[in-house]
Amino acid sequence: MTNTKIIAALLALNMLFSCSSSNRENGSEKSQEDTIPSQKLEADFLAGNKFDFTVKDLFKNENSDIVNPIAVEDFELALKKIDHYWTKDSTALTETQKASMRYMKIYAFAGLVYQGKKTHEEMKNLVESFENQFLITQHLEITEGNDMPFNQIQVEQENDSIIGISCANNDGVNIHCFVNVSIGNYDLLPNVGKRAYLGGKLSSFEVSDDEVFSWIIGLKLTEGFIKFLEDEFEHVE
Repeated sequence: MTNTKIIAALLALNMLFSCSSSNRENGSEKSQEDTIPSQKLEADFLAGNKFDFTVKDLFKNENSDIVNPIAVEDFELALKKIDHYWTKDSTALTETQKASMRYMKIYAFAGLVYQGKKTHEEMKNLVESFENQFLITQHLEITEGNDMPFNQIQVEQENDSIIGISCANNDGVNIHCFVNVSIGNYDLLPNVGKRAYLGGKLSSFEVSDDEVFSWIIGLKLTEGFIKFLEDEFEHVE
């Protein structure tokens, strides 16, 4: 498949995925099937090692198969698919795939909290298992001047060294997660119109109060990076 066709397919998937996110909560309880087995998370990345991002891995069948149910907000199915691929043979997954799956699991789980099918406490337990692990967001368009830049990377940022995004549901009303990536001083303006991934190591997070459903979780990532979809595919053999 040519790079042009691959990018077109990826953009189609992202248009679905970037439109998905919801919020709500209830009780507590943590079921084993809802979390990627912790023993398989223990050392995916060694402290101090630079993350080896490989864009083509994000378009492998496993990750693409998870994007589809997220796009239609079937978050339960998305979680089942993530657990299936992870437990089937996690050694077959690349580090880029795993980082993407962690983020998608958080995103989908937040949608279930909003729908009342999972609780804030369960959300907290899940994300705690991902601390100090890398996450990679879906690729989003870099935009400028929008009043409500949901599912976008806005040029205007409150902090020059942090890129923040708000990932909302299909209706653009409820925020599944805020993501703040420490990336150092970076000028987004020359890249308006491009699509980019954000990634980094999960250093801390905040879950909303039990009665709050307008947003579910905030994530802070260190060792951050930004990768442009088009630029990355120029290097794909």
